[in-house]
Amino acid sequence: LMMSYKHLNSCDRKVIKKMLEDKKSIRTIAAYMGYSPSTISREIRRSTDANVSKAKGEALIHANYLLLHVLLLSELIDLTKLQEPVIFQQLSCVIQG
Repeated sequence: LMMSYKHLNSCDRKVIKKMLEDKKSIRTIAAYMGYSPSTISREIRRSTDANVSKAKGEALIHANYLLLHVLLLSELIDLTKLQEPVIFQQLSCVIQG
């Protein structure tokens, strides 16, 4: 038995977001929009996962930049050994001992 998934459009996502902000339950949102509660729940989970992944990626980039800056200032790395993009694994390989 194959499940068929509903593809929600950006307008649907805005309605879900607004109703969540208004403290509406998933069941209430689903009934209002004509979708099953599981469709709404999956959409909320997907949206949350995407936002968390994006935030983690941005935090990692920022942390990487800060570490590079600190190492450059303390002259612990040799700039000639760095390749773009600079990643943590590269930094550990080029720290001068």
